[in-house]
Amino acid sequence: MRSLRWPLISTILVALLVAGGFAGYQTAVRTLREQIERALGPDGEAREIRVDLTGIELIDLRFKAPADATWSAGEPLRADRVFISPDYINLIAGKRSIDTVRIENARLAVLRTRQGKLIVLPGLAGRAAAPGAANTPANARNPDADVFIRRIEIVGSTLELVDASVRTPPQVLRLEQINAAIGRVRLPSLTGVSTIDLVAALKGPKENGTLSITGTAELATRESGLTVRLRSLDLVALQPYLLKAGEGGVKTGSLDLDINASVRQGLLHAPGTLTLRNLNLATMNGTLMGMPRQAVVNLMKRRDGSLRLRFVLEGRLDDPQLALNEKLARQLASALAAALGTRLENFAREVDSLGGKAIQELGNSLGKAGR
Repeated sequence: MRSLRWPLISTILVALLVAGGFAGYQTAVRTLREQIERALGPDGEAREIRVDLTGIELIDLRFKAPADATWSAGEPLRADRVFISPDYINLIAGKRSIDTVRIENARLAVLRTRQGKLIVLPGLAGRAAAPGAANTPANARNPDADVFIRRIEIVGSTLELVDASVRTPPQVLRLEQINAAIGRVRLPSLTGVSTIDLVAALKGPKENGTLSITGTAELATRESGLTVRLRSLDLVALQPYLLKAGEGGVKTGSLDLDINASVRQGLLHAPGTLTLRNLNLATMNGTLMGMPRQAVVNLMKRRDGSLRLRFVLEGRLDDPQLALNEKLARQLASALAAALGTRLENFAREVDSLGGKAIQELGNSLGKAGR
């Protein structure tokens, strides 16, 4: 009997520990589900929420947009499936921790206003920001209130950027087949450095380009170091960013873009290279990026149909006067002027201080002088 006593006691203790752990896990998962339902609020809903030992599954997740958000077609976010895999050990220990969030076949609509501000899920963002929260430093918030997510996976998804900062009606850029992995995310504070690895197709009228973004970012402070690569994008899709109003259109052409962007203490430093290939213009009259069109075409012919321009975007992100679209246009015009040769060297030195209208007028006068 003595020989059987201790194995029996040990078995009972193990069973009690397992039962206690399972009960703790069930309580933690139930709490997590309640937090998810609370986070969805009145604007979010899921057709079905399933809970089992593997995690929490949301089927047909949708967020409604405010009545005035016509840019989002009524639903700024929807996803066929979201699967949340808890961090079992930390959950049982009472810590708010998730191992993986997997988002499948999602569509997100984002607005960039005329002032350059990004609006994402306006209803959800409005609820998440408690009164006075905007004035609270990120490092002063209670880290124990955060949910830590080890990894977010995005599979086969779509992003629509409705950009009202470049023209009216807004320009729409569409990213498709997005596959991304974001590591180490804390919600809702967004503090701490997260890793980003994303690939996608950027929709063009005739041909899709490929986009990749890799690097790190702290979303709360916007401190970041990102490498952006864009290849073989149909140039027609980016006309509003490269051409000024009245400069005429582009029939065909492709674009490559490389940017190494960093933000340190609110200061953006982003050197990059833009390469144009096989450019075919709708008309040869007028200017292209402020330069005589015929001169640009002749230059590209001498360079086997390609033109490579370097630029550097810099400025403080909290500066309300920071206009990256205008800065890029001026930098590219300056680089193009330099590439056209010594006849335009004075223009190349002065172009950064000129506005869009002055650039176009000077380009027209140089075209007349060239003829």
